[in-house]
Amino acid sequence: MISMRTFNINEILSAWSIYVQILVEIPLFIIMFLGWITTKKRVMSLWTIAWLLNLTALGILLLSTKRIDNTLIFVINQISYELYGILKISFSILLLFSAFQYSKCDKIIKFPFYYYFLGIIVLFLLFLNINSIEIQFFVYLFVSIFLLFGSFITFRRIKSKDGKILSFGFLIEGSFFLHHSLILFSWFFSKHVPVFMSRISFYDTVSEFVLALSFLLAVIINTIEELQQTNLKLTNNQEILRSLIDYDPLTGLKNRRVLRKVIENLKGNEGVVAFLDIDKFKRINDNFGHPIGDKCLVEIAKELKKAFRADDELFRYGGDEFLIIVPDLSVEQVKKRLDDLRMKMENKKFGVKLGFSYGLSKFDKNKSFDSVLNEADKNMYKSKNNKDV
Repeated sequence: MISMRTFNINEILSAWSIYVQILVEIPLFIIMFLGWITTKKRVMSLWTIAWLLNLTALGILLLSTKRIDNTLIFVINQISYELYGILKISFSILLLFSAFQYSKCDKIIKFPFYYYFLGIIVLFLLFLNINSIEIQFFVYLFVSIFLLFGSFITFRRIKSKDGKILSFGFLIEGSFFLHHSLILFSWFFSKHVPVFMSRISFYDTVSEFVLALSFLLAVIINTIEELQQTNLKLTNNQEILRSLIDYDPLTGLKNRRVLRKVIENLKGNEGVVAFLDIDKFKRINDNFGHPIGDKCLVEIAKELKKAFRADDELFRYGGDEFLIIVPDLSVEQVKKRLDDLRMKMENKKFGVKLGFSYGLSKFDKNKSFDSVLNEADKNMYKSKNNKDV
């Protein structure tokens, strides 16, 4: 009587362990499915199908139970165990394949259907000639090998955090199944299986929950990193676009679009504004062509960068006109720099005689910048008219 009662309790616990595992697996499957349809990631589709196969395998175990003479007896016939084993191994094969797919990011890897079906046929023939416990042993052994190999693949090929999390999930699940296969290995010698093996679904529930959690965490981390990379690209593109808008593409100097912003930043400071205009520039274009004219502009811009400080503001104001805003220097200091530059340009062998005229104006907190710009512009034209160019 005690033996029968113990037998019934073990069978009840065995059935309930499968119920608990299915109840946990169903929401995990739903989460995988929702992740698949929202992220459109191929690896999520593999995980969803794998979890569906796993649920089907567990369902087969439940459907193979019967109630006879008011006693719950767990009956698993040969075909049920074969189907369970094939589905469980297919579950692990898909997970292993997902490890390869995940390591390749967006590159699509074709599933080896030919080898898969060939392997399933071999397994089916193998399972025909052995009993249910031996089927479980081989199932657990194959599943552990595939999952532990998946752990190795993700750890070796994916160096980011999500790869380490995936590797950990594969390792936990693979270790559980390796434990099961080692325990069942004693059957071949003693024809005895420990009682707790009848309710290992309780343990599998924990390991598969950890596995699913590692998958979801890995995808979340990967998605966050992708968003960060996308944001970084957008920021870089904005900087490139801003440079295209704010800087003259020929000379690399700032253009008039950012002048007001520079003026706002300089309010309250003292310094000098200089307008510079190339002498006889139209004649250079007419006689030598626009490519030579462009070279003159580039050469002037290059020498202006050398003559002034990195913090000084240099603009291509328009056509052959340049604007220079120099904080914290006197008119005499700026004049000397420009005179030295003009002498350098006149003595430079450039193919054409290249000179320029300039006008200066001092700015401070008591002057409006517009009046300073107008004054410098007028002084530049006075200089040009005095040279009769």
